[in-house]
Amino acid sequence: MKIDWLRLGARWRGVVAVWGRVRDAVANFLVILGLCAIAYGVVFWWKQLPYRELMLLACVGLGSLPLGVGLLLRSRANQTTLALAAVCCALSGVLQLVLLGPGAVLQPIGMVLQALAWGGAAQSYARFKRLRKQR
Repeated sequence: MKIDWLRLGARWRGVVAVWGRVRDAVANFLVILGLCAIAYGVVFWWKQLPYRELMLLACVGLGSLPLGVGLLLRSRANQTTLALAAVCCALSGVLQLVLLGPGAVLQPIGMVLQALAWGGAAQSYARFKRLRKQR
């Protein structure tokens, strides 16, 4: 049995290209979702609806997580994008603790949200440092 390495390599390159497009589409969706959530909280606060400060903190805290993860997932991320992603993820982690309290970490969804927030911040910072060393 003979393996055609050239054909296999061309097929693999096609799979990698499709994965890159899917990754960019998911990253763009998460950035838009995070910006929409933050905008909803700002409009809620601006209209002076009841519990407006609490709603603003909740929307910023939960909206900055998809924003930060979306910026982190971008394939062509530069230093500014990665620094903003790290700040967004860290802000989300802190605001989740402020809003939900330390007891929320004991709940499964709270554990996942905190792991995403702090893991995203650490990953963004690590990619940022790696990118700075290259320059």
